[in-house]
Amino acid sequence: TPTEVFGQNEAFRNWQILSERPGWPREPSLCYNAMVYPITNYKVAGAIWYQGESNTANYQVYKDLFPAMIQGWRDAWQTPMPFYYVQIAPYNYGRPFEGALLRESQMKALSTPLTGMAVISDIGNYYDIHPRNKLDVGIRLANLALNRQYGKTREDTGPLYQGHVVSTNEMKISFTHAEGLTSSSGELTDFMIAGEDRIFFPAKAMIDGSHVIATSEFVPNPIAARFGFSNLTNPNLTNAAGLPASSFRTDDWPILVKPVNITLQYQPSSMAYEVNMQAGQDVEEIRYTTNGDHPGLFGLTYLGPFFLESDCTIRAIAITSDGPSDFLSEKEVAVNLATFRDITYEQQSYSNPYSGGGSQALVDGRSGTLRQNDGSWQGFKNADLSVVIDLGQREEISTIYVQALRNQNALVFLPNKVAFSVSNDGERFTEVFRKPGFHADDDEVTIEKYFFSLRRERKTRYIKITAECMGKAPSWHKHNGQEAWMMLDEIVVK
Repeated sequence: TPTEVFGQNEAFRNWQILSERPGWPREPSLCYNAMVYPITNYKVAGAIWYQGESNTANYQVYKDLFPAMIQGWRDAWQTPMPFYYVQIAPYNYGRPFEGALLRESQMKALSTPLTGMAVISDIGNYYDIHPRNKLDVGIRLANLALNRQYGKTREDTGPLYQGHVVSTNEMKISFTHAEGLTSSSGELTDFMIAGEDRIFFPAKAMIDGSHVIATSEFVPNPIAARFGFSNLTNPNLTNAAGLPASSFRTDDWPILVKPVNITLQYQPSSMAYEVNMQAGQDVEEIRYTTNGDHPGLFGLTYLGPFFLESDCTIRAIAITSDGPSDFLSEKEVAVNLATFRDITYEQQSYSNPYSGGGSQALVDGRSGTLRQNDGSWQGFKNADLSVVIDLGQREEISTIYVQALRNQNALVFLPNKVAFSVSNDGERFTEVFRKPGFHADDDEVTIEKYFFSLRRERKTRYIKITAECMGKAPSWHKHNGQEAWMMLDEIVVK
């Protein structure tokens, strides 16, 4: 019992406080007093550490806080114990670069003696802050201890940035732990370089022994490089041991996050989107492109709303008096035969707060992401979907699909079944596709595409989409019997 372990002392009283206080891990000193201090009389060979996600909002402090904690533990045990830790995995944090900057602080902690870092950028999950693959994490930590403490000679970490030199239009970047430097899949990815204007462009990167040479036709005189420096990154640079390289940057420029808010006003009467852009008050200029080029070099200056009526990718960057934003804003415009067309609900069954923006949400050209609250998904709570799309005239079609979200932890289940039917008069429909659902106990967040391809193009005017909601959470679910959601977006006809 806690009393037998701790005795009736201060640590036990703190343990009692911990067990009763909500949000206790964030209370200063409580975790240490209750969970660490009581075992400082035990001899230990070293420590391993896997944490940092909750510190992404104060990464500036973490670069000092983390080494101080390591030293604090060494002082408490009165020994310079080795300390091996895990660099946090890529994750879809709310604010851009938070994860990359925390990883940077963790890499800087390697200057603390007797430390080692396991990089796990290749085994993370963008939408799960606690990736499931702990086995490989444990193996990488074990290799650090086996090599450095127990003399089992083996490579124990991936490539780490060491330095760089600039020669005319290229940057030559050197690494430690670079024996057998290689790519785990095709050409090297996630390298970017910038010149004096501080605008980073994707770089062509090639391995040269224990170095990587990075160039870009858009950066004739590079002065800075970055690698894997974003929240969501899965770069492919590894060493012969198959261990991934840590993200890094060679510059110390302030990170400017000035997103451009790109809004698409759906205008079915005009058969187009009205595009508006806004940024902060300290933004002097917005540059944008609609052909996928980088707006920093090729962008037009945004002067006011404009219209788009075809597929494209809008990319925009904010320019401030302190320089360009490090964050590049993007918005996809996807137009197909169903976009801007009349859609009729045989029963208006979608529910707030997941209405996706109203009755046109399923054909507005904006697809939902893995977040059910992104404003695009249309949710059906214990209700089915049945809609008819009028293409306006008979059109030759070859494919139809609709997407559904699965996030069973949030009571969002795939449909029991989805069906597509076609008609020329809007009254007599012929079913052309039916797919039943399969429900398993799985907490992975995914998007399922229900896709039908006609063997040959077929002329039709009306398309009916039906989807059956599960209704209630099944017996194996932790919320058994509660009303289930079905979330759909986007209906595409080509």
